[in-house]
Amino acid sequence: MTGKLEYKVAKAVPVYGHHFFTTTTGGYHGLLKFYEEEVGRMAPEGANAYLLGAGWCVTVEEGRASSPIIAGNYRRVGLKNDIYHVVPIKFFNAELDKSKKYTTITQVKERDVEGNATLIVTKVVPRRK
Repeated sequence: MTGKLEYKVAKAVPVYGHHFFTTTTGGYHGLLKFYEEEVGRMAPEGANAYLLGAGWCVTVEEGRASSPIIAGNYRRVGLKNDIYHVVPIKFFNAELDKSKKYTTITQVKERDVEGNATLIVTKVVPRRK
């Protein structure tokens, strides 16, 4: 749940369930922030891992929201009036290879004239004991 790399995934079998994860924006549209419990409540039986895709924001007004795919197509949705992140989600039953632990080393390789990182390289390496 921390997002920290520790073990390699030896096998990942899809577990079918919900296809989209929805959560409120929490006031900022540019950052997907959610509680792990939200995903846990919707996880199908047997799932112990998930992968989130690229999401989009949807505004719900008067119990209706427009389709992000079909412009002008407003539908009733089961959500309260708010702004939501909608993200594709896929669940898995993952088996880990626990024979070796791993970590990441991240380096900024290039910066723009203002000093902002423009190229960041992350390497996965065995963890030292």
